[in-house]
Amino acid sequence: MNKISTFIMGASIGCAFGALAALALAPRSGAETRGLVAQGAGEFAENAQDFGAGLGYYAQGAARDVREKGEAAIKGAGKPAEDEAADELKAKIAAAREKIAEAEA
Repeated sequence: MNKISTFIMGASIGCAFGALAALALAPRSGAETRGLVAQGAGEFAENAQDFGAGLGYYAQGAARDVREKGEAAIKGAGKPAEDEAADELKAKIAAAREKIAEAEA
């Protein structure tokens, strides 16, 4: 995880614990406190889902970048070998032409 996503996750968890502490220490009736805790838990769950969806989107982008870089590396890796083989073949053809020219002379 990068620094931003780590920070967001830590801030979300900190907010949740802060809300629970505030509710536990606030002078409210039991019904009110339970309602507030349920509301806070629902908001926390929603934030966690949003964070997870964002993290999934980020992971897909990272995977796509890695795949594209890998494909480019694979395509580029064959080029020097192809060039070397072509140069070797050209040299053999030139040598064969010289031998033919010598034989005709």
